Amino acid sequence: MKPDSPAPQILVHRTHGVEVLTLNRPRSANAVTLDAGELITRHLQAAAADPQVAAVVLASTGKVFCAGYDLKAPPADTSDPAGQRSRIWQGVFLAMVDFPKPFVVAVNGAAIGLGCMFVMLADHVVCVPDAYISLPEIKHGMLTPAGYTITKFGLNHSIAADMTLAARTVTLASVAHLKRIEVVASTAVLERALSVASELAAHPAHAYRMNKSWVNHQLRAQINEAFAAGASFRREAATGISSDPMHDGDVKSSA
Repeated sequence: MKPDSPAPQILVHRTHGVEVLTLNRPRSANAVTLDAGELITRHLQAAAADPQVAAVVLASTGKVFCAGYDLKAPPADTSDPAGQRSRIWQGVFLAMVDFPKPFVVAVNGAAIGLGCMFVMLADHVVCVPDAYISLPEIKHGMLTPAGYTITKFGLNHSIAADMTLAARTVTLASVAHLKRIEVVASTAVLERALSVASELAAHPAHAYRMNKSWVNHQLRAQINEAFAAGASFRREAATGISSDPMHDGDVKSSA
């Protein structure tokens, strides 16, 4: 890398068969750009097909796990920026849902918006004691059908609805009984995440893949439905014509 080249947004390294993807924008609180989203999707798809990769751990540098989508980085498709964002985030989420091997997240701090969704899509979460999740989109007049859907599956309807409608902040330690969440010392987060990934990968790969596919099949369908609803809501905002995305026969998933 040239001295004046920007640091890579996603760092990748492999240890004992576990591939570690590290969000690497600490000065931006690891806010994720669309380019980084596409990179995550490609890395997960490549890891899924690579027999040398037994599992993936998603981690981050700095003190914040992920502050969500980087609103300061505009989409390349200026004709349909919302559509481009939706296509990329839907691709990321489905790549995580469809990843046939263990997917573990090491959470070193706040996980906001997209960061919350990444955490909720993990097979196992390892976090620091003060790590928290939030869906603050409503504060900014933004929609998050996918955020609600993913968090509902990760935790439950009541918590997800409160986070979506009231922007409630939830510490991961307080919901550890609802999802596979381990709270460890900050110095041990990545080490424990790697250990958990190896433990899960020790199960027969075909059984893990098929069980995970069944566990996630309803979540996958509802993620697609959430993005279809988001597209319907955007059309309503643009045209002023109200529609019910749950009963509109013209609304189809973009997947």
